[in-house]
Amino acid sequence: MRIRTTRPEYYTSPTVGEMSWDARLVFHDLWSYVEDNGVNYDSARLFKSACMPYDGDHVIDRIEAAFDELEKLGCVIRYERDGRRLLFVPGFREWQKVPHPGVCQLMAK
Repeated sequence: MRIRTTRPEYYTSPTVGEMSWDARLVFHDLWSYVEDNGVNYDSARLFKSACMPYDGDHVIDRIEAAFDELEKLGCVIRYERDGRRLLFVPGFREWQKVPHPGVCQLMAK
């Protein structure tokens, strides 16, 4: 998990306004979930364990549905690379200033 900043414009964004409550929560948590290049595993189970550890496994289907919704809205891009399912938050580097970006562990393998 990483420390990220939420700009005030996030809350009044028309795109965010179109999201369901679940998708807004997941999208907000994605900022800390993804690595410094905006990429991490496309896994609702892994996301839940990292961002929502106190919620039971019953939320995994809701997270998966939120990922689907975010993809339809263009807020995430889901893809496969080297047999791994990944997701990317487009525009991540525009909204998050990462002064000393770390090496993306997913790309280092």
